[in-house]
Amino acid sequence: MKMQYVIRHYQPSDKELIVPLYRLVVKEQAYSAFRRVMRRPDYICVTLSVCVMGYILGGSSSACALLAGGAWAGLVYYCCRDVYRGYIRKNLSSGLADVPSFLRERPDAGFWLAEAELAGGLQIVGMVAVAGKSDGGGGGGGGGADGRDGGGATERRAELHYLIVAPWCRRTGLGSRLVQTVLHFCRERRFARVVLETTSAHTAAIALYRGMGFVHTLTHSSTASSRWVTGLSGVTALQLEHEL
Repeated sequence: MKMQYVIRHYQPSDKELIVPLYRLVVKEQAYSAFRRVMRRPDYICVTLSVCVMGYILGGSSSACALLAGGAWAGLVYYCCRDVYRGYIRKNLSSGLADVPSFLRERPDAGFWLAEAELAGGLQIVGMVAVAGKSDGGGGGGGGGADGRDGGGATERRAELHYLIVAPWCRRTGLGSRLVQTVLHFCRERRFARVVLETTSAHTAAIALYRGMGFVHTLTHSSTASSRWVTGLSGVTALQLEHEL
């Protein structure tokens, strides 16, 4: 699919446009997580067991079997949705709530939007952000040519945030262009590596990152939801890194 788009810096007037797009894309992941976890062999076994139990307790009623299975599936979907709602709440109360502050308060930060002409007008169809973060302390000094801080400090890294591509603009190379924008920005500022976090349900994004040289370094299950909700959703968080 051929599509013409322009990647530009964030402007204050964009605030009301990026939030609906962010909500839309993150909510999509809840359904992706649900489909993914319900296909696991252990969840298939639980679903069948719940249906059999409903059938027996309902006096050999097929309706009760279906009702029990539906209740189980509904609980799993609720957990998946709650996990991603937690991500929405967290990000809309921090960086996305006030992008100018995000840029001002973080070292070497950038925020870009992709804009395309659709249906006779310009629309925001993607976004990405990055912010510098130094690991550890040590003496001062500017970044060296190898991407490390002077004065004994540990290497500088940048964190990629909010990579979003509108559903109607996928498979056009836009996601790669946005990530390349971040990598170019970070190389110019002598960062040693770029790190990011995504979730196990976002398989398309994971494939994109790996295809661009990111390496999976850590998996954890810490989310804004309670532990049992996260566990039942089957969602895990993945950290990936790209050395520059």
